[in-house]
Amino acid sequence: MAPSDLLSLIVTAPSYQAPLALMIGLVGLAYGGNLLVPATLSLAKQLHISPALVAVIVLAGGTSMPELLVSVQAAFQDSPAIALGNVVGSNLANSWLVLGLGGLIAPILIAGGQIKRDALVMVLLTALVIIGLVPLGGLGVGMALIMLAILTAYLIVSIRADEVDTEEEEMLEGGLARASVMTALSLICLVAGAELIVSGGQGLARQAGISEGVIGLTIIAIGTSLPEIAAVIASQLRGRSDIALGNVLGSNIFNIGMILGVTGLISPLTLGDGVTLTSLGFLAASALLLAGLVARKAPMQKAISLGFLGLYVIFIWHQI
Repeated sequence: MAPSDLLSLIVTAPSYQAPLALMIGLVGLAYGGNLLVPATLSLAKQLHISPALVAVIVLAGGTSMPELLVSVQAAFQDSPAIALGNVVGSNLANSWLVLGLGGLIAPILIAGGQIKRDALVMVLLTALVIIGLVPLGGLGVGMALIMLAILTAYLIVSIRADEVDTEEEEMLEGGLARASVMTALSLICLVAGAELIVSGGQGLARQAGISEGVIGLTIIAIGTSLPEIAAVIASQLRGRSDIALGNVLGSNIFNIGMILGVTGLISPLTLGDGVTLTSLGFLAASALLLAGLVARKAPMQKAISLGFLGLYVIFIWHQI
């Protein structure tokens, strides 16, 4: 048997698929996370904008693209509730799980007008979701257009009012093309690595006899946040709280403004199928607590990080 035939047999064998996917996914996350910060700093320098703005637009927008594609497909298949549940779960994970883990590594410093603007827009979009779903009975075309308009205005204002960071540590050599390619590569590794980990985790869980419900609430829920987790951990290890916080806030903004905005144009979004008034209460609490933390301008210390992680555990326990 040729070596290539042996490799093919190992990859395609059911007993090896799950652990192999997990291992490759972990390597992808590690490589993407390690490359992310220097690539982001280099791209920011070449474009003459701040790393925080790159984190908001490029990183957050890039890591939200897979969820957008899934949500649009679900809407065309008359299952828009998948998009709503995805956004609610993702934003809660970003605010409490991702930042909670990041804050345990090092205090998350809060500074700059960009971060305050991000927090304000996040709260505004969250409020629109709750208003649309509860008093108005659903997110239709009108509310979707408003969300997309707010997202567009937010991006324009952020670019025009950007505060350029002139620090030059940890940057990659080369020009704009290299910085762009390396940033894109880091995003691809993060997203693809997360997908492989989720796939491998599902396979191992099924082999162990774990129910689909538990798999969905644990492996899939956390797995969709793995790119943000890896990005925040990599940023914190290099002392770049601006990239870590900008990535989380930007992801929350894109999740609502872009994913729910585009999905709402295709099919109305209503409560149900796992998203309840209690779920919206958790979503509102996460947005307000995070915005309050930004308004205080105090570093996010370990005590607050543990509190955020505790709130996420409570949310998961309630869902179960």
